[in-house]
Order: sequence, then structure tokens, then C-alpha cells
Amino acid sequence: MPASPRRVRLGWLGPALLLIGALVGGLGVWWMARARPQPGPYVDVLALDEEWAVALRQQRGSPNFFLELRHARRGLAWRALVPPYAGSADALALAASERAIAVRFTRDGIDHLWALDTKTGQKMGALELGPSLPASAPVRLFGAGDRAYLVVRAGDGLAVRAIDLTRGAPVWSRDVGADEVFAATISDDLLVLARGPGGAARTAIRIADGALAEPPAGVFTPPPGPGWYPALTPAALAGLGQPPTPGAAPLRPHQRAGAVTWVVLPDQVVRMKQAE
Repeated sequence: MPASPRRVRLGWLGPALLLIGALVGGLGVWWMARARPQPGPYVDVLALDEEWAVALRQQRGSPNFFLELRHARRGLAWRALVPPYAGSADALALAASERAIAVRFTRDGIDHLWALDTKTGQKMGALELGPSLPASAPVRLFGAGDRAYLVVRAGDGLAVRAIDLTRGAPVWSRDVGADEVFAATISDDLLVLARGPGGAARTAIRIADGALAEPPAGVFTPPPGPGWYPALTPAALAGLGQPPTPGAAPLRPHQRAGAVTWVVLPDQVVRMKQAE
């Protein structure tokens, strides 16, 4: 008759080992949660239309950022981690269309461009843009449809580069001199830049081929100042539960799209149906 298997009595050691195992397992879960990149405060927003917007937010404890595609009612569609953002509240470095989102970032003093699929957030491609612009540069990236127009260094001056976001391919590049670019807009078939002291000078570039053209009249009147976002009115901020501090400018990064305004608050991006 075969011998019975020997039983090992653990006594008090059994519960202790179970407790240690539970603690180690809990520590592992805690560490994984801590090690996973955590989204922080919202920084900027780029409206796709009245229903969809691209939001930018910091990563907690890191120089990296997150891009989020958000719907006005359904909330988060996707979130993607990106390297240190090469823009600021006064210098937008995002562009977006229904098919592609472009984000400009800096790494070791060199600026790069990433293109992400708007529907999925998957990376489509990347381009190196050259040495980073000064921190004071007001305009770094301007989007129009599936095109992104980037202000880059070119020798002692600046150039504007047009990129096809769907193909990740350069379209043209145009040297524009050394004056800072304060704002950019599309007027008919021209990319019009506000430049020079106070943004009073104009440079027009044909979007088809990058050739210089005569600036149209009536664009940027009055001349824009540095920065992309005007102040929200006190009434608008009060409607968001954010009453302005007396004597302080009620500034919030925001962007209008049709009849709505997307507004950045520290912990969320909200849509105001009545633009103020």
C-alpha cells in the first residue's frame, strides 16, 4: 500500500505567507497604477467643429503631454501620449482636420511634427523640423483642412513649410525673412501672415505653390496682438462657474466653432452653446 503524501503543517506561517502574498500583489497593482502615465491639467483646445474638439493636457510629473479627442456629449474618444509640447497658451502648436491631427513637439532643442489619425489616435508619421523656435515666437503651427503650415528656422530668418497631413509629405517651403509671425489665416487661395512690430505688416503666400503674392486688403483689421485667444467676458466666465478675479483679465484658452465655444478649465474642457 503506497504511503500517504506527507502533510506539511504551516501553522501561523500559512496565514502570514498569504498576507505577504496579498501585500506584494497589492504593491504590484499600486506600482503599476503609479507607473502608468497619469493625465494632468488641461492646457489648450482646438475645435474640429461644434461636436468634436482636440484637447491638450499635461502628464503628471513629466514634461510629456496627452492629446485627447473629445465629443461634446460622449466625452473621451481616445487619448495619446506625446513628447514635450512645443507650444504654449500664446503659441498654438496643434492643427487638426477630420482625417489627421498634427502636434509640434521639441526634443533636445530640435522641433518635430507628429501626425495622428483623427479617428483612432494612431501615429501616422513624423517629420524633423530643425532647431526650436524662440520661446517668444507667437505662431508655430497653423492648420487649414488637411494642410499644416509651420513656421521654422531658416538660416538667420524664418520660413513657412506646408505639410500634407494625410501623406506626411512636404508640399512647399517659403523663406519669409526674420520678422516674427504674430498670426496666420487663410483668405481665398492665400495664406496671410501678420508680422513685424505689433503685427502690422502682411505677407501673403499662395497655398497652391508657395509663391509670394500681394497681400489682400482688410485681413487682420485691426492688427492682431501676440497670442491666439482673446479674453472671455466676465459673463461667460461666470456662466462657467469661474468668476474673474477683480482687476485681472478673464483669460481662458478657448476657441469658437460655429455657434459654440470650447473652453479650457484646469480639470476639463467644456462647450458653451452660446458664444460670448
